[in-house]
Amino acid sequence: MKIKHRGHLGFVVVVCAILFAGNLFAANMIGAGTVDRQYLAVDTNFYNVNMASLFDNLYDRAAMADPAVADAHMAALAARGFDIVVYSGRHFRINHIEEWPQIASNAAVIATACHNNGLKLIEHHELTIPMGKANQFFLDHIDWMQKDIRTGAPWRWICPDNDDFIGYYSNYVQNLQSISGVDGYMLDELSLAGENACGCDYTRQSYETAVGEAMGYETGEEGSVEQRNAARFRSFIKPKAQSKLLKAVRQVNPDATFPTYISDFSDPTLAARGGNLANEAAYFSSFVGWEVMAADCFAGWRPWVRFGKMRAAMGNYYGIPMWSYNREQSSKEGAYFAWALSQCVKNAVWLAPRVIDNGDWAAYIDTFLQWGDTMPFQHARCLTDTGFMLSNQTRFTDYSREFFWLDAMGWADMLLEEDRQFDVLFDGDTEKSGRLGKYNVVVLVGQAAMSEA
Repeated sequence: MKIKHRGHLGFVVVVCAILFAGNLFAANMIGAGTVDRQYLAVDTNFYNVNMASLFDNLYDRAAMADPAVADAHMAALAARGFDIVVYSGRHFRINHIEEWPQIASNAAVIATACHNNGLKLIEHHELTIPMGKANQFFLDHIDWMQKDIRTGAPWRWICPDNDDFIGYYSNYVQNLQSISGVDGYMLDELSLAGENACGCDYTRQSYETAVGEAMGYETGEEGSVEQRNAARFRSFIKPKAQSKLLKAVRQVNPDATFPTYISDFSDPTLAARGGNLANEAAYFSSFVGWEVMAADCFAGWRPWVRFGKMRAAMGNYYGIPMWSYNREQSSKEGAYFAWALSQCVKNAVWLAPRVIDNGDWAAYIDTFLQWGDTMPFQHARCLTDTGFMLSNQTRFTDYSREFFWLDAMGWADMLLEEDRQFDVLFDGDTEKSGRLGKYNVVVLVGQAAMSEA
């Protein structure tokens, strides 16, 4: 460990297991630093909300096509303390083209029932993975598919960097919006299939325009500038695509919102697929969260709080509300503890059908859904003098968890175990004046790429 005293700034920087990668990214390279929020409006009504899943992803959506049934169900959810309904079902939407008119009309029934009972409705689906009944669509649109950078072979996953596809998707969501009147969209799987995607002609041209050189057949060796260029370039593909789709939807509904999530924002292995929740918060999503896969948060409370703090930091940095999808809890006490941990890190709660619809749990769960605005998340801050750096620049330096992630997560868990509160910080917090004045200590674990600022 190295301790460097910075008297003129009034804090101590603790540097742990410092790693240098040889060629550090300059500030003018792709994705350096933290992108500021690119949109103006943030709906503050999304703070302190309870979200309910209406169906599981593969449901056929026909169960509430009757307006009376839908209205009764939404009235019951509103009475229990829910504010938002996430409407899933027929998830792999490209496989059900023949059902699109019925899907839209059913959504209109649900949206009307929600709005009659003071609820917002979020439409949840994906449109990028053709399979089964969509085999012919796959063959007819082979040029839309992602391609392996090394071999040029097509993947069964549409490229989000393809403007023709985004135009097709824009037309779909505009039509769906016109008929349904929903309040927002959670668009899954609009991403890259892996670290060797995408090598299609569209993405190669975009890469050459952004980076200034042709994309090679390989993304570069681990930790190389070529790999970092490729990783950071890919981290803008989904935000760019979603921004275009949001613009299309807002031509019909100017107030539409696009919630989004990544299960573990800090994990560098997601950088290989272009996963960058910070860019998504900056470019299109004013309601960002994470999908908690732990079935027992009693045993895993340290990583749960650690990840929650990362989301809280993103909410603080961008001035947006955050949420946690607590979908796998195996007991009503676990569901309660997950809810309580969410409040500690100012995350709204999204509950799965298995939690909401379990008759034995309902009365127990309802007691805490009514908690309301006791601690208004928008203005809540952690009382601490310790900052903990999670550098996105370092995260995109190398895809391996062993590069910095294991050390950083271990240090965070150690601080939590010892009841030492901390704020997670981003690159942008170090680059803007006034952001560090709160802290007496800033912990830097495995930092390998920091800007001159």
